[in-house]
Amino acid sequence: MTKLSDEENRIRALTDLDATLLVEAAAGTGKTSLLAGRVLILLSSSVPPRAIAAITFTEFAAGELRERITRFLDELLAGQVPVELKLGFPEGVTEAQRNALADARGRLDELDPRILPQPLANLCGRSGHRSRCGDS
Repeated sequence: MTKLSDEENRIRALTDLDATLLVEAAAGTGKTSLLAGRVLILLSSSVPPRAIAAITFTEFAAGELRERITRFLDELLAGQVPVELKLGFPEGVTEAQRNALADARGRLDELDPRILPQPLANLCGRSGHRSRCGDS
């Protein structure tokens, strides 16, 4: 597999679970898969679905995110790591992670991707004010 130019940033987004991050990139670059992967790594670490905040800008993106999380979760539970998540699960899923994911699967309805209201979305990179929405 060819190394992506932003691979280090992708790994951080997937695995630096103590940081709050904003992912900003062009359409079609993998933001939804990256966010879904981060959610799944949190779930595999036994973080309850209700404790995860996944924020998007549109209803469509929230629906895509829900679908991607569910699909990736089912693949992980079947013992397959989706190519989009290989950076986050390089050795595959451990038994402890699989057990945490199986538990989370039954409570996935507690996870509710949120839509960021448009006035706030405008502050997050859409109008040149990126510094207000960086990592904390």
